[in-house]
Amino acid sequence: MSDSKLYALILTPTRELAIQINNHLKAAAKYTGIKIAVVIGGMSIQKQERLLNQRPEIVVATPGRLWEMIENGNHHLSQVGSIRYLAIDETDRMLEKGHFQELQNLLELINVDEKIKKKRQNFVFSATLTMVHDPPKHLKLQKKKLKITPGQKLQSIMTALGITNPKVIDITSESGTARTLTEARILCTLEEKDFYLYYFLQRHPGRTLIFCKALAAYVDWHICLLY
Repeated sequence: MSDSKLYALILTPTRELAIQINNHLKAAAKYTGIKIAVVIGGMSIQKQERLLNQRPEIVVATPGRLWEMIENGNHHLSQVGSIRYLAIDETDRMLEKGHFQELQNLLELINVDEKIKKKRQNFVFSATLTMVHDPPKHLKLQKKKLKITPGQKLQSIMTALGITNPKVIDITSESGTARTLTEARILCTLEEKDFYLYYFLQRHPGRTLIFCKALAAYVDWHICLLY
C-alpha cells in the first residue's frame, strides 16, 4: 500500500462507534504501516483535512461529515468511487428509508462504475438483521399492517449496495431475550421517562444497563442514577 490510495471505507451511524472502530483498527495495524483516519462530526474540519492529507488507506466515518467533505472537494476522498472494500455497521438501521440521506448519496457515488462495483467487497453488519420488526412510521400512518422480515431487509440491503451473491453468516440465537429476563414496554411522555427510570432502579435494585440514543440522553440518565 505504498501508493497510499484509499482502499477501504467503514461507515457507522454514530461518531462514538466510529471512534471505537478507529481505535481498534489502529491497535491491530500498529506494526503494519497502514494509516487509518476517522471522519466524524464534532471534530473540526481543518483537523480532519490534516489527517486526510496523510493519505490514509482506511477511513472510518459517519455519513454526514464524510459527504460534507466530499462535497467540499477533499482530494483524498475523491477516490471513494474506486475503493476495494466497503463495510457498514448497523446496516439495516443506516439504510432505513428516511434516515441517513448522505449514505444514499454516498452509495450512488460509489456505485457509478459497474466494473469497480463488481470487484468491490462489501461487508454489512447488524445485530438486528434477522429480527422481525415494525415497519417505518410512514407505513404505520397509512394503517398498513406490515412486518419487515429478515428476507426483505436483506433484499433491500443487496439492492442498495449492488450485491448479487451474498454470503450470510448468522450467529443469532433462537431467542433474542435471555430466559431469566422479562421484557416489557412502557408508553410515557418525555417528561415521565426519568420518573419511571428512578422507580425501576429503586424497585428492582441490582446491576442495570441503560441504553440511550444520544450523548445528551446519556447525561440525563446519568444524573438520575446519582439520586
